[in-house]
Amino acid sequence: VTTPNPKRMREADILSEAGMPARGTPDPPPKHLQVSLKSSVNVGNLEKPSLSSAASFQLLGNSELWTGTRQGAYTWMDEALPDRAARRDEQLQEMEGLVVAAVQARRTGEGVAAVGTVGVPSQAETVLCGRIVCEGLEGRLNERSMLLEGSRASSNGARVQLNVAECQRLAAFPGQIVGVLGRSGMAGTTFHARDFVA
Repeated sequence: VTTPNPKRMREADILSEAGMPARGTPDPPPKHLQVSLKSSVNVGNLEKPSLSSAASFQLLGNSELWTGTRQGAYTWMDEALPDRAARRDEQLQEMEGLVVAAVQARRTGEGVAAVGTVGVPSQAETVLCGRIVCEGLEGRLNERSMLLEGSRASSNGARVQLNVAECQRLAAFPGQIVGVLGRSGMAGTTFHARDFVA
């Protein structure tokens, strides 16, 4: 014997009489809040701001930096990527002589090592100057993922794998300009450094 009103239909009837949606149906859309703009809220002791009082400020430091009258003030935000790369390369070329001199100064009693070019194989011990870059895209630098990038002028921006296993002390970060003393591999794609100067 079947009942004329099944259980689910009876539950739906009870819920609809109570004003609730039936099971399995989405919730009704929320009612919008009504905001009343009563003027009696601001009738207390609150002062309204006067239009006659103006804010004043004073620039600190060199005013040429803030007003832009000095050429090159804060232009790094608007630089294009090729301009940034060119400036980084100029900085590397400026530092190259100082870094090579620092590496040569640490070689006491061993003679002068030849200054090499990044990416060019050499069997003799050479000094290279370049920028530390990371091999991976995520930027985690370790002794296996270090590359040495040369300047565009001297090495056309060549990169070599930097093997620093023989270095006594090492502290490096991506973008750091360093000088290394060592020998390159036969193909010139790896440089085995025995001294590392930051």
